[in-house]
Amino acid sequence: MKVLLVEPWWGGSHRQWAEGYQASSTHEVRVISRPGTHWRQRMRTAGVELAQEANSLVASGWRPDAILATDMMNLASFREGLAGRFPTALYMHENQLTYGATIDVAHGRINAESLAASDLTIFNSQYHWSSFGEGVMTLDHPSALAAWRRAIVIPVGIDLPNVSHRDQSVDSPIIVWNHRWETDKRPDLFSEALHQIEDLEWELILLGERDRSDALDTITRRFGERLVHGGFAEPPVYRALLSKATLAVSTAEQEFFGVSIVEAVAAGAFPLVPNRLSYPELLGSPVVEHTLYDGDLAPALRWAIQNPDDTSKATPALSSRMHSYDWSVVAPLMDRALDDLVATT
Repeated sequence: MKVLLVEPWWGGSHRQWAEGYQASSTHEVRVISRPGTHWRQRMRTAGVELAQEANSLVASGWRPDAILATDMMNLASFREGLAGRFPTALYMHENQLTYGATIDVAHGRINAESLAASDLTIFNSQYHWSSFGEGVMTLDHPSALAAWRRAIVIPVGIDLPNVSHRDQSVDSPIIVWNHRWETDKRPDLFSEALHQIEDLEWELILLGERDRSDALDTITRRFGERLVHGGFAEPPVYRALLSKATLAVSTAEQEFFGVSIVEAVAAGAFPLVPNRLSYPELLGSPVVEHTLYDGDLAPALRWAIQNPDDTSKATPALSSRMHSYDWSVVAPLMDRALDDLVATT
């Protein structure tokens, strides 16, 4: 089957997801995209622009059996601009209606219009599906609400290498932060937690995309002698650094899935993440004691550093759970969903 993957935000985890599915699918997948910059502009204009590109592909003789689009555009505008009708699925990495502390009604309505225009909507987590439903219920958009109710959940696919687990109980504790250094990930809370455990022995690996971060500057200045690595790392180096980590942390106040935590835990780190958002779902059940914390990160970090035997014993099973997000598992789920869509549309 021929699948046209329409990715209006070609950057970061969106690009990794698109490339991963293209490489792992049993279908023939072609990608059209727009740069991963100026997200508001992408949501307003990418639908029309990418429809024109799709029409050029069809005119050249390549006609898709199905279209798989993502959320950073107006899918209704895209479909209106297409010269023909194709079974179309919408994959929701995130949404603007429930992103952050304030509701972005204008861009959230674009998400709602996209749901209404899709033949099938796919969310990346049950938490995301549920939270978006709460948001869309505040809009007067019955078609979007109906599409939300029919939606399914398929997790983000990730390339996860096989790892051999070391005995972390005899290693010096190494804490890894591998999130974006942006406000919604609350690096300020991470910085505060490190200050509160300054009396303990530990080292740091600091990763993740950033422009400028006061929290990162503060951490680097105060704990520079504890740094194993600080800064962006290309994939091979990134994976090697994750394999050194003992503890993977999050202080996020916004997370619809959690690729960075999956990568770190799969590599053998023990997670310390908030008991909310997508994290309880991400780590699976039964819940491994101490992986989910309520309140501040610092007490959880202190316990983990002081109990290396407990964290070391738990990491192999946690790592194995993460491999349910490997593309070898996820790509067949996406393929099957698109097969069913074509068969029923």
